Amino acid sequence: QFITMANFISSACYGWYAGDGPATFATLRAAAQTSSDITTADGLVMGLTFSTTSDVLNYMHRGIFPFDTSALGAAATIISASFNIYVSAKFDTVPNNPGWGIDHYTTAGYALANYDGVRQASDIAHSSIATSSFNSWALNATGLSNINKTGTSQFALRFSHDIDNSTPTWGSGGFMLIQVACSETTTNKPYLNITYTTPGGANQFQMMI
Repeated sequence: QFITMANFISSACYGWYAGDGPATFATLRAAAQTSSDITTADGLVMGLTFSTTSDVLNYMHRGIFPFDTSALGAAATIISASFNIYVSAKFDTVPNNPGWGIDHYTTAGYALANYDGVRQASDIAHSSIATSSFNSWALNATGLSNINKTGTSQFALRFSHDIDNSTPTWGSGGFMLIQVACSETTTNKPYLNITYTTPGGANQFQMMI
């Protein structure tokens, strides 16, 4: 089994957010992007924060993670893959335990139309997110199909209520956040771990991207 590591495109990793509320979940989810947070090292903070006004949010993040997977080549057959990020810290005061899900995006930015809205892997509950550690999502068939064997594979991290269009339980002034390493200069940069085969070869190869 062959193991290698390809290129995470750090210059394109952002924590996008709709910006200042207050606004309802439905309004904020469908809102236009007001700004973006370009990250360095462990600087990508993602999640949502609630207003002290009942059932109102202040802002919500969506994070994008592009990977150069062109080294696979068009003839490769992907067997399995996982999406992996290092979480340095998490913060939560909200009265619920939503999950963190992996989506696919087509265009960088917060706009809802940029995202497929389809899970690429099973969620990890916020309470189960490990800190000072990598967290791994095993890609499902949809996620595997969105690995671009000749270009850039574009995955997004969103909280489960955002993907499901399901209003989270409000908590006055509350928040649910994780801090993610998102730079090619850190040893804890995000990566894809891909197992694949090549034509005519009996062996499986593993690529860490």
